[in-house]
Amino acid sequence: MFSSTAQFLAVVLLFASTSPSHGQECTPSPCDPNAECTELNPGFMCMCNEGFTGAGETCFDILECLATPCDPNAECTELPGSFECMCNEGFAGDGQICDDIDECEDSPCDSNAQCTNTPGSFECMCLEGFTGDGVTCTDINECNAEPGPCAANAQCINTPGSFTCMCNEGFTGNPLDVCMDIDECSDIPNLCDDNASCTNTEGDFICDCDEGFVGDGFNCDPDLCSPDPCADDAECMNTEGTFVCVCNEGFTGDGVTSCIDINECGDSPCDPNAECTNTPGSFTCMCNEGFTGDGVTCTDINECGDSPCDPNAECTNTPGSFTCMCNEGFTGDGVTCTDIDECEDSPCDPNADCTNTPGSFTCMCNEGFTGDGVTCTDIDECEDSPCDPNAECTNSPGSFTCMCNEGFTGDGVTCTDIDECLATPCDPNAQCTNTPGSFTCMCNKGFTGDGFTCERNKGAKQDEGKKYDFGKLDGLLGGLGNLTKKGLFPEFGGDSGSEKKSFKLSDLKFDLPSLDQLFQKD
Repeated sequence: MFSSTAQFLAVVLLFASTSPSHGQECTPSPCDPNAECTELNPGFMCMCNEGFTGAGETCFDILECLATPCDPNAECTELPGSFECMCNEGFAGDGQICDDIDECEDSPCDSNAQCTNTPGSFECMCLEGFTGDGVTCTDINECNAEPGPCAANAQCINTPGSFTCMCNEGFTGNPLDVCMDIDECSDIPNLCDDNASCTNTEGDFICDCDEGFVGDGFNCDPDLCSPDPCADDAECMNTEGTFVCVCNEGFTGDGVTSCIDINECGDSPCDPNAECTNTPGSFTCMCNEGFTGDGVTCTDINECGDSPCDPNAECTNTPGSFTCMCNEGFTGDGVTCTDIDECEDSPCDPNADCTNTPGSFTCMCNEGFTGDGVTCTDIDECEDSPCDPNAECTNSPGSFTCMCNEGFTGDGVTCTDIDECLATPCDPNAQCTNTPGSFTCMCNKGFTGDGFTCERNKGAKQDEGKKYDFGKLDGLLGGLGNLTKKGLFPEFGGDSGSEKKSFKLSDLKFDLPSLDQLFQKD
């Protein structure tokens, strides 16, 4: 809202002079969203809405709560262009005027409490004799206080919110202060029988019949049982004008002349597992050994619970006793058990090893045998071919042997071929060929036979008229010289010593072809 008419006219003139046209200035509105645009001729006018302030083109929300428009007992809340008043808890009204609510009218407190209304709230306080927060109150038992609220010899009685005191029977006075004993024997005449005496006690009195009289003190009759007219083990009882004699419990008879003891054991009053002993006027029962109880009822004792047997024995409870029996594999009386060495009876297979264990034994087949130990079967190791392929496997009880085949040497597990040709088994005029496990002999050319024996072919001459190629001999000898120079045959000369040595072909220790083969010309 404008502060003066001059300002209003200035704004109107401002907008009128700047308006480009007439009649359309408010579309679209040039004013603030919280302002109203009014067409003028010429120009337009912007006016902020209620609750806002400004020139219209720009409007600001008015903070109404700063002016405390609400009741002191209300809360003000700003709203766009307005405000809201809400009464605080404990007050009622429209917010601008709030009145205190008297909560005590709804009795919010405990029935044993006093409600006090306060501005916007209330207070609850428990009445005297009660305790709590006022909403809940519990009666205080004053009689539980130490020391108590009443006098000695008085009784305290709790009441809701309070208590009362009352002198005990036989006492009189102020129960809150002092309760004094009443002397009934002095204050009450003829309280006891004429043949009785009255004795005052604290809070009470006693009436005792005089000697020669019997009764409760209030009524006393002459004592006809003195001196005692009854038999031993009998009781004399006065009756009106006479007396009776009754045998004591456990005795039988007329009570006057005699009372005889009753043997209660004849009726077997005890447990079957107990012994009955008759006593004068009564009896006793005692449980037998191995049983427990009062004798009238006896229960078997489980001796096995105390483990009386050997650890290697089984305990069996029996009525009044127990038995011990050694477990299998042990011997003894059960209280003491010794392990049995079953191996002494050779329970295992002859090809097994027996091992004694506590209460038992184990059998294990020896190496080379299989089975459960009680029965063992020889293992045929040869089925797994443990020997060399060139050996023969022989199974034996619990083991095996390997023997190399003829023509081979070794331990049987490993066999090496023998080179029989090294032993020159063939004829000198034959050639030896080694084969796996054997050899072959073949007669040289010009000879015939099985190789072990070779004979010259018929019609062949020995050396006459033959022409020999001595160039071959020179070559052979030259080769042997080269070998000696290399130290392969030092015994035949060479560089092994300073002195040269000569050799003969006969000195060579190996087979050479015949002269016909070496030197004969082709």
